Amino acid sequence: MPTEKTELEWVYNPADLFEVPYRRQTDDYVLVADGGVLRVTLREPCDPIDTNLQGRVTKEVEGLLRLRQLQVHRPFKLGVASVNQHRSDGTKSISRSADEVLSFSGQLDTVHRNASGAVVQDTKSERIAEHTNFIDSVIPKLASSATLNALLESYNAAVSHPANELVRLFEIREKLSEHYGGDDEMRKRLRISTKDWTRFGTLTNDAPLKEGRHCGKHSNLRHATVVELDDARNIARGWIKAFADQL
Repeated sequence: MPTEKTELEWVYNPADLFEVPYRRQTDDYVLVADGGVLRVTLREPCDPIDTNLQGRVTKEVEGLLRLRQLQVHRPFKLGVASVNQHRSDGTKSISRSADEVLSFSGQLDTVHRNASGAVVQDTKSERIAEHTNFIDSVIPKLASSATLNALLESYNAAVSHPANELVRLFEIREKLSEHYGGDDEMRKRLRISTKDWTRFGTLTNDAPLKEGRHCGKHSNLRHATVVELDDARNIARGWIKAFADQL
């Protein structure tokens, strides 16, 4: 029987990684991520699927989740892709994997209204719009920038391995410095302030923190505080975003 529709489908965890459904359209397919399922529908049915196209789609799916991870600093799991071929007789072939959904404590949002009751600020809507715009603008750049992919891989490692988080975050600085040919050019091109540069270096490389690059320089180590980890993450995220803006 002829194939009427071809879909690639992944299960991702946690299911609430995206606050609202994320949708992206290209000339070749439509991608929708919602509720723990990421589905890519090809504009033209293809049975079997072209290997190059499937590889390109897979890399974009992985890149999308890493970009989302950059925004929310949460670990994720992406299952193996299943291929769904919908036949003209109403039948379809399905192979789907599923994993346990991880728990998550959501962000605190506020809605501010003026004296007449009109909404003047909705933090959730503002955040969703900002996050969506960022992903939309950056995801097409992943295919042509090995450095951007490497930065997201290091950030993924920082989230996935908290015991060495500051070491992994420092890798982001190293990779950017290598890309620009040195620290001075990196700081100039990304407009990095002395305050951020010093704070990041202290946290990742100098302070006696178990998560950092102490390399035996300190005999008494302690765990980084929540504030220290947040500072290092925010600075690293800012550098990645600034780099992506220049591509």
